[in-house]
Amino acid sequence: MHPSLYKKPKQGRRDQMDDFHWTEIGIKFVQLYPSRSLKLADMIFEHFGKDGSILEGYQTETHKLINYISQKYPKEIWKKITKYLGPPIDSRAFNIKEWLRGEGLSEKEEGQLKIFSNGMVWEWVDKDIERRAWYLATFVPKVLFKQEGKICWARELLVRYGTRKDVKDNLAANFSSEVWWGPASLYFQQKKEDLLAFRKEEDNENVIKWIDGYVEELTRQIEYEKIDEERRDY
Repeated sequence: MHPSLYKKPKQGRRDQMDDFHWTEIGIKFVQLYPSRSLKLADMIFEHFGKDGSILEGYQTETHKLINYISQKYPKEIWKKITKYLGPPIDSRAFNIKEWLRGEGLSEKEEGQLKIFSNGMVWEWVDKDIERRAWYLATFVPKVLFKQEGKICWARELLVRYGTRKDVKDNLAANFSSEVWWGPASLYFQQKKEDLLAFRKEEDNENVIKWIDGYVEELTRQIEYEKIDEERRDY
C-alpha cells in the first residue's frame, strides 16, 4: 500500500514484473491479515486504472488480487465501488465499469459483475433509475440464457427496466460491441438465429420486444454485409 505504487515513477518506468510481484504479495497479505483486506481495497479502488500506477489500464495480473478480495467480501466491495462507479463517468469509473463488464469483446468472457448479488445491484439501480438503469445496460454480460442457479443479467435488466428506451438502446449497443472472424453476414445470421431460438422459450413481454427490435437491426445488417461481401467477391 505504499503511496509510490499508486502514482507515476519519478524516473523511467515500472519493471514489467512489478504487477506480478505486487499481486502475489497482495494475495498472501490478504490470506495472512484478512482484517486489513478492506483497507487495501480502499486504496485499490481509489486509484483504479490510474495512469502510471500499479493499477494502470487493463492489468490481468493485478486484477487477480482485486477479484480475490471481491470474492471474499462482495457486500463490502460493492459498497466501495459504487462510490466511484458513476455516473458521472470519469476515467476511474470507466475502468471499474470495464472490470465489471469484462474488457474483452467476446460475449463468452465474463466480467466481475457475477461476484455481486442481484439484490445489491438492483437496489443500487432503484435508488436512481434515471441515471443508473441505462448505465447498467452498458456493462451487463451481452448474452441471453436461462440456466438454473445463474442469473442472466441482460434478461433481468429487461424484465425490470425494459420499457425504457435508454435501457433498450444501450443494451443493443452493448450487444453490438464485438469482434468476429470470417464473413460478417454469417456471423450476424448466427447471432440472429440464436436470439430467435431464445425467444421461442421466452414469456416476458419486455424481453420479447427487445429481441424483436434487435433482430430487425440484425436483419438490416445482414443484408448490408451480403451486398458488401458480394461487391468484394468475398
